[in-house]
Amino acid sequence: MAVPDIEAKVYTAVKTKLLTEFPTVDISSLPEFKKPKTLSVRLYEFDNKTNGQYMTLTGGELFANVSYELQIRVTESNGKKQKAKAIFANINETMINLGFMRNSVSPFFEDTAYRIAARYSGKVDVNGNISRR
Repeated sequence: MAVPDIEAKVYTAVKTKLLTEFPTVDISSLPEFKKPKTLSVRLYEFDNKTNGQYMTLTGGELFANVSYELQIRVTESNGKKQKAKAIFANINETMINLGFMRNSVSPFFEDTAYRIAARYSGKVDVNGNISRR
């Protein structure tokens, strides 16, 4: 028994909803901004672990704790802060609806960009259900 990999499910849910409201956003599941566009989003799983408390006697997993990082970078000349906040609100709603808990959110300016970084965590069961831990 093993906990399924939910990264594609999470990424697809976020991307689908985000692109309906912001069709020009560049979204990726890779952690770096190699050639960032004016609207860039990175969402990726950075931790996936279990412990003895969530294991069967035969070594199977019952639950896994997962963590995701969100990076939003907006470089538009006008309204970059408002646009970043709107993108964040869209993604945050999806992540909360999926069952994650937001652990942190940090907005900051970087040269000509406005950025928001956030982290989410959840517990995944063998059926792929996500719950707040």
